[in-house]
Amino acid sequence: MASTTLEPSNRPGEPRPGASDVGIPRASLTALIAHGFVGWAACAALMGGLLATVSLTTALTGHAVGAPIIFAAVTAHLFLRSGGRPPIVVAGTFTAIVVALDALIVAWLIQRSFAMFSSVLGTWLPFALIFVSVFVTGALLWRGR
Repeated sequence: MASTTLEPSNRPGEPRPGASDVGIPRASLTALIAHGFVGWAACAALMGGLLATVSLTTALTGHAVGAPIIFAAVTAHLFLRSGGRPPIVVAGTFTAIVVALDALIVAWLIQRSFAMFSSVLGTWLPFALIFVSVFVTGALLWRGR
C-alpha cells in the first residue's frame, strides 16, 4: 500500500515556501494601501495647516521635512503590526499612492492645474524623501525576517 505521508511543505497548516518564517504574516494588500492613504492624508493635513499659517515657501519646506517623518512612522506601524512586505515594494507602493493622490485630488480636483509638478520643493523632493524614508525604515525593521 502506498504511503500517504505529505511532504513538509504540503502539510495542512504548514507555511508555504517563501512565507514568513517567524510566524508574522506579510501585510495584506489592503493594509498596504490603507497605510499609504493614511500617510498621504496626514501629509495633506500638515500641508493644509502650514498653508493656512505660514508663507508658501515655508509651508513647502515644512512639508518636505514632515512628509518623510510621517511616512517613517506609518511604515514602522505597518512593519511592526504585520511584518510588512519587502521594503522596496512598500516604498514604491507608498510613493505611487502619494503621486497618484496628489495628481488626482490636489492637482486635478483642488488646484485644477498640474503646475505643482513643476516644483522640485513642492513635489519631487517630498516624493524622493518619502521613498527613501519608507525604504530605510522598512529595511531596518525587515532585517531578520
